[in-house]
Amino acid sequence: MKQQINEIKRMQQLAGIINENLVNIGTHVLDNMNDEYKVISITPDKIILKPISFEGENSIFPDDFGNNVNIDEFWNYLNKK
Repeated sequence: MKQQINEIKRMQQLAGIINENLVNIGTHVLDNMNDEYKVISITPDKIILKPISFEGENSIFPDDFGNNVNIDEFWNYLNKK
């Protein structure tokens, strides 16, 4: 039961990030190197980014952005284009 409550809270947090900052599928973002990505998938624990300004594999936020990074920190690492 506690795990289900935590999952609901997590989904609410992600929904807040998505709605408050207008992150949705199709949003274009830039990383700190000015590489451009397109949001192609959003789940409760990850956002999948397709590179636009270079050839490469998709990036998964937060997994590909370092240790101890969590989904709530999306806008700390990426900026809206």
